[in-house]
Amino acid sequence: GYFIQTDAAINPGNSGGALINMGGQLVGINTAIYSRSGGSIGIGFAIPSNMVRAFADAAKAGLDFFERPYIGAEFELVTPQIAESLGMEKPTGALVSSVEGSGPAGKAGLKPGDVILSLNNTPVESIEALDYRMATLSIGTKATFVALSKGQQVTLEIPLERAPEGAKPSEVTLRGRSPFAGAKVAELSPRLAQRLGLRTDIKGVTVIDISRDSPAADFGFQPGDIVREVNGTSIDTAATLAQIAQQDTRWWRFTVERGGQILRQVLRY
Repeated sequence: GYFIQTDAAINPGNSGGALINMGGQLVGINTAIYSRSGGSIGIGFAIPSNMVRAFADAAKAGLDFFERPYIGAEFELVTPQIAESLGMEKPTGALVSSVEGSGPAGKAGLKPGDVILSLNNTPVESIEALDYRMATLSIGTKATFVALSKGQQVTLEIPLERAPEGAKPSEVTLRGRSPFAGAKVAELSPRLAQRLGLRTDIKGVTVIDISRDSPAADFGFQPGDIVREVNGTSIDTAATLAQIAQQDTRWWRFTVERGGQILRQVLRY
Protein backbone atom coordinates (compact mmCIF):
# COMPACT_ATOMS: atom_id res chain seq x y z
CA GLY A 1 0.00 0.00 0.00
CA TYR A 2 0.95 3.62 0.53
CA PHE A 3 2.28 3.33 4.10
CA ILE A 4 5.79 3.64 5.47
CA GLN A 5 6.47 0.94 8.07
CA THR A 6 8.49 2.21 11.01
CA ASP A 7 9.76 0.86 14.33
CA ALA A 8 9.45 4.29 15.96
CA ALA A 9 7.20 4.13 19.04
CA ILE A 10 3.64 5.15 18.13
CA ASN A 11 1.19 5.07 21.01
CA PRO A 12 -2.45 6.13 21.38
CA GLY A 13 -2.68 9.86 20.74
CA ASN A 14 0.33 9.95 18.43
CA SER A 15 -1.68 9.64 15.20
CA GLY A 16 -1.27 12.78 13.11
CA GLY A 17 2.19 13.43 14.52
CA ALA A 18 5.32 13.82 12.45
CA LEU A 19 7.65 10.98 11.46
CA ILE A 20 11.13 12.53 11.21
CA ASN A 21 14.29 11.00 9.74
CA MET A 22 17.80 11.34 11.20
CA GLY A 23 18.33 14.50 9.17
CA GLY A 24 15.35 16.24 10.76
CA GLN A 25 13.24 15.96 7.62
CA LEU A 26 9.53 15.22 7.65
CA VAL A 27 9.00 11.88 5.86
CA GLY A 28 5.50 10.94 6.98
CA ILE A 29 2.49 11.41 9.23
CA ASN A 30 2.00 8.73 11.90
CA THR A 31 -1.26 6.91 11.34
CA ALA A 32 -1.56 3.44 12.86
CA ILE A 33 0.18 0.62 14.72
CA TYR A 34 0.01 -3.14 14.80
CA SER A 35 -0.54 -4.15 18.41
CA ARG A 36 -2.44 -6.71 20.45
CA SER A 37 -2.11 -4.74 23.68
CA GLY A 38 -2.83 -1.25 22.38
CA GLY A 39 0.73 -0.06 23.06
CA SER A 40 3.65 0.21 20.68
CA ILE A 41 5.52 -3.01 19.89
CA GLY A 42 7.69 -1.47 17.19
CA ILE A 43 5.40 -1.93 14.19
CA GLY A 44 3.94 1.39 13.11
CA PHE A 45 2.69 2.90 9.87
CA ALA A 46 2.86 6.45 8.50
CA ILE A 47 1.43 8.14 5.42
CA PRO A 48 4.35 9.34 3.20
CA SER A 49 4.83 13.10 3.21
CA ASN A 50 4.61 13.24 -0.61
CA MET A 51 1.09 11.82 -0.42
CA VAL A 52 0.13 14.22 2.37
CA ARG A 53 1.39 17.15 0.28
CA ALA A 54 -0.68 16.06 -2.73
CA PHE A 55 -3.86 15.85 -0.62
CA ALA A 56 -3.12 19.19 1.08
CA ASP A 57 -2.62 20.90 -2.29
CA ALA A 58 -5.97 19.53 -3.49
CA ALA A 59 -7.70 20.85 -0.35
CA LYS A 60 -6.09 24.29 -0.72
CA ALA A 61 -7.25 24.37 -4.34
CA GLY A 62 -10.83 23.95 -3.12
CA LEU A 63 -11.38 20.49 -4.60
CA ASP A 64 -14.01 18.33 -2.92
CA PHE A 65 -12.03 15.13 -3.58
CA PHE A 66 -8.46 14.17 -4.40
CA GLU A 67 -7.92 13.96 -8.16
CA ARG A 68 -5.21 11.62 -9.40
CA PRO A 69 -3.61 12.29 -12.77
CA TYR A 70 -5.39 10.50 -15.60
CA ILE A 71 -3.60 8.80 -18.49
CA GLY A 72 -6.45 6.61 -19.77
CA ALA A 73 -4.98 3.23 -18.83
CA GLU A 74 -5.69 0.57 -16.21
CA PHE A 75 -3.26 -1.97 -14.78
CA GLU A 76 -3.10 -5.48 -13.32
CA LEU A 77 -0.68 -7.55 -11.29
CA VAL A 78 2.25 -9.18 -13.10
CA THR A 79 2.01 -12.80 -11.96
CA PRO A 80 4.90 -15.30 -12.17
CA GLN A 81 3.10 -16.95 -15.10
CA ILE A 82 2.74 -13.66 -16.98
CA ALA A 83 6.35 -12.72 -16.27
CA GLU A 84 7.54 -16.06 -17.66
CA SER A 85 5.41 -15.71 -20.79
CA LEU A 86 6.88 -12.26 -21.44
CA GLY A 87 10.45 -13.43 -20.91
CA MET A 88 10.91 -11.42 -17.70
CA GLU A 89 13.40 -12.62 -15.08
CA LYS A 90 10.92 -12.01 -12.25
CA PRO A 91 7.39 -10.67 -11.78
CA THR A 92 7.70 -6.92 -11.46
CA GLY A 93 6.07 -3.79 -12.81
CA ALA A 94 2.43 -3.21 -13.72
CA LEU A 95 0.67 -4.96 -16.60
CA VAL A 96 -1.41 -2.70 -18.85
CA SER A 97 -4.89 -4.27 -18.94
CA SER A 98 -6.77 -1.62 -20.93
CA VAL A 99 -6.03 1.62 -22.77
CA GLU A 100 -8.45 4.30 -23.87
CA GLY A 101 -7.42 4.91 -27.47
CA SER A 102 -8.19 8.64 -27.39
CA GLY A 103 -6.56 9.15 -23.97
CA PRO A 104 -3.02 10.37 -23.19
CA ALA A 105 -1.54 6.86 -22.89
CA GLY A 106 -3.18 5.64 -26.09
CA LYS A 107 -1.94 8.63 -28.07
CA ALA A 108 1.58 8.11 -26.69
CA GLY A 109 1.62 4.50 -27.92
CA LEU A 110 0.96 2.49 -24.75
CA LYS A 111 -0.86 -0.78 -25.51
CA PRO A 112 -2.63 -3.53 -23.55
CA GLY A 113 -0.12 -6.23 -22.69
CA ASP A 114 2.73 -3.77 -22.13
CA VAL A 115 4.40 -3.77 -18.71
CA ILE A 116 5.35 -0.51 -16.97
CA LEU A 117 8.86 -0.90 -15.58
CA SER A 118 9.67 2.61 -14.37
CA LEU A 119 8.16 6.06 -13.92
CA ASN A 120 10.37 9.17 -14.02
CA ASN A 121 13.49 6.98 -13.63
CA THR A 122 12.10 5.27 -10.50
CA PRO A 123 11.57 1.49 -10.81
CA VAL A 124 7.95 0.32 -10.59
CA GLU A 125 7.79 -2.94 -8.65
CA SER A 126 4.01 -3.35 -8.42
CA ILE A 127 0.64 -1.81 -9.22
CA GLU A 128 0.61 -0.20 -5.77
CA ALA A 129 3.99 1.42 -6.41
CA LEU A 130 2.79 2.81 -9.74
CA ASP A 131 -0.44 4.09 -8.18
CA TYR A 132 1.50 5.83 -5.42
CA ARG A 133 4.01 7.43 -7.81
CA MET A 134 1.20 8.62 -10.06
CA ALA A 135 -0.77 10.08 -7.16
CA THR A 136 2.13 12.30 -6.11
CA LEU A 137 2.55 13.84 -9.59
CA SER A 138 0.82 17.04 -10.71
CA ILE A 139 -1.96 17.26 -13.26
CA GLY A 140 -0.84 19.28 -16.28
CA THR A 141 2.73 17.92 -16.35
CA LYS A 142 4.28 15.05 -18.30
CA ALA A 143 5.77 11.82 -16.99
CA THR A 144 8.36 9.48 -18.50
CA PHE A 145 7.31 5.83 -18.56
CA VAL A 146 9.58 2.94 -19.51
CA ALA A 147 7.56 -0.05 -20.68
CA LEU A 148 8.27 -3.55 -21.91
CA SER A 149 6.45 -3.84 -25.23
CA LYS A 150 6.74 -6.97 -27.40
CA GLY A 151 10.02 -7.89 -25.74
CA GLN A 152 11.58 -4.43 -26.19
CA GLN A 153 11.93 -1.57 -23.73
CA VAL A 154 10.33 1.65 -24.97
CA THR A 155 10.27 5.12 -23.42
CA LEU A 156 7.04 7.10 -23.56
CA GLU A 157 6.30 10.70 -22.59
CA ILE A 158 2.69 10.77 -21.39
CA PRO A 159 0.78 13.93 -20.38
CA LEU A 160 -0.92 13.78 -16.99
CA GLU A 161 -4.44 15.13 -17.40
CA ARG A 162 -7.62 15.52 -15.37
CA ALA A 163 -10.00 12.62 -15.78
CA PRO A 164 -12.58 13.64 -18.40
CA GLU A 165 -16.04 14.47 -17.12
CA GLY A 166 -17.71 13.32 -20.32
CA ALA A 167 -21.27 14.46 -20.91
CA LYS A 168 -22.76 16.18 -17.88
CA PRO A 169 -23.89 13.26 -15.71
CA SER A 170 -27.65 12.93 -15.31
CA GLU A 171 -28.19 12.49 -11.58
CA VAL A 172 -31.51 10.88 -10.69
CA THR A 173 -32.96 10.20 -7.25
CA LEU A 174 -34.97 6.98 -7.45
CA ARG A 175 -38.47 6.93 -6.08
CA GLY A 176 -41.44 4.60 -6.06
CA ARG A 177 -42.00 1.34 -4.22
CA SER A 178 -38.72 -0.44 -4.94
CA PRO A 179 -35.56 -1.49 -3.07
CA PHE A 180 -33.75 1.34 -4.89
CA ALA A 181 -35.93 4.16 -3.53
CA GLY A 182 -33.80 6.87 -1.92
CA ALA A 183 -30.68 6.14 -3.98
CA LYS A 184 -29.20 8.85 -6.18
CA VAL A 185 -27.65 7.37 -9.33
CA ALA A 186 -25.68 8.65 -12.32
CA GLU A 187 -23.94 7.33 -15.41
CA LEU A 188 -20.23 6.78 -14.88
CA SER A 189 -17.60 9.03 -16.42
CA PRO A 190 -13.85 8.64 -15.79
CA ARG A 191 -13.94 11.54 -13.31
CA LEU A 192 -16.97 10.24 -11.42
CA ALA A 193 -15.38 6.77 -11.33
CA GLN A 194 -12.20 8.26 -9.88
CA ARG A 195 -14.20 10.16 -7.28
CA LEU A 196 -15.88 6.92 -6.17
CA GLY A 197 -12.62 4.97 -6.14
CA LEU A 198 -13.54 2.86 -9.18
CA ARG A 199 -11.54 1.92 -12.26
CA THR A 200 -11.79 4.76 -14.77
CA ASP A 201 -12.59 2.38 -17.65
CA ILE A 202 -15.78 1.07 -16.04
CA LYS A 203 -19.09 1.99 -17.67
CA GLY A 204 -22.58 1.78 -16.23
CA VAL A 205 -25.00 3.37 -13.76
CA THR A 206 -23.69 3.79 -10.24
CA VAL A 207 -25.06 4.80 -6.87
CA ILE A 208 -23.54 8.11 -5.79
CA ASP A 209 -25.56 8.85 -2.64
CA ILE A 210 -28.24 7.27 -0.45
CA SER A 211 -30.84 8.95 1.74
CA ARG A 212 -30.83 7.88 5.36
CA ASP A 213 -33.69 5.63 6.47
CA SER A 214 -34.63 4.94 2.85
CA PRO A 215 -35.37 1.49 1.37
CA ALA A 216 -32.03 1.66 -0.50
CA ALA A 217 -30.21 2.21 2.80
CA ASP A 218 -32.17 -0.55 4.51
CA PHE A 219 -31.30 -3.05 1.76
CA GLY A 220 -27.60 -2.23 2.04
CA PHE A 221 -26.88 -0.36 -1.16
CA GLN A 222 -23.64 1.65 -1.08
CA PRO A 223 -22.12 4.54 -3.05
CA GLY A 224 -20.03 2.99 -5.81
CA ASP A 225 -22.43 0.10 -6.41
CA ILE A 226 -23.03 -0.37 -10.16
CA VAL A 227 -26.51 -1.59 -11.06
CA ARG A 228 -26.15 -3.96 -14.01
CA GLU A 229 -29.58 -5.55 -14.38
CA VAL A 230 -33.05 -5.29 -12.84
CA ASN A 231 -35.93 -7.69 -13.53
CA GLY A 232 -34.33 -8.91 -16.74
CA THR A 233 -33.50 -5.47 -18.15
CA SER A 234 -29.88 -4.34 -18.63
CA ILE A 235 -29.25 -0.95 -17.03
CA ASP A 236 -27.29 1.40 -19.31
CA THR A 237 -28.72 4.79 -18.33
CA ALA A 238 -29.96 6.42 -15.14
CA ALA A 239 -33.30 7.09 -16.86
CA THR A 240 -33.75 3.36 -17.56
CA LEU A 241 -33.19 2.50 -13.91
CA ALA A 242 -35.55 5.27 -12.78
CA GLN A 243 -38.27 3.92 -15.07
CA ILE A 244 -37.86 0.33 -13.86
CA ALA A 245 -37.86 1.47 -10.22
CA GLN A 246 -41.44 2.68 -10.80
CA GLN A 247 -42.67 -0.81 -11.77
CA ASP A 248 -45.72 -2.11 -9.95
CA THR A 249 -44.31 -5.39 -8.69
CA ARG A 250 -43.48 -7.00 -5.39
CA TRP A 251 -40.71 -9.25 -6.69
CA TRP A 252 -37.31 -7.79 -7.58
CA ARG A 253 -34.36 -9.52 -9.23
CA PHE A 254 -31.24 -7.43 -9.69
CA THR A 255 -27.51 -7.68 -10.31
CA VAL A 256 -25.06 -5.26 -8.71
CA GLU A 257 -21.31 -4.96 -9.19
CA ARG A 258 -19.44 -4.01 -6.01
CA GLY A 259 -15.66 -3.88 -5.71
CA GLY A 260 -15.26 -6.02 -8.82
CA GLN A 261 -17.63 -8.69 -7.47
CA ILE A 262 -21.01 -9.53 -9.02
CA LEU A 263 -23.87 -9.74 -6.50
CA ARG A 264 -27.24 -11.19 -7.50
CA GLN A 265 -30.32 -10.81 -5.35
CA VAL A 266 -33.96 -11.88 -5.47
CA LEU A 267 -36.36 -10.41 -2.93
CA ARG A 268 -39.99 -9.62 -2.24
CA TYR A 269 -40.72 -6.05 -1.22
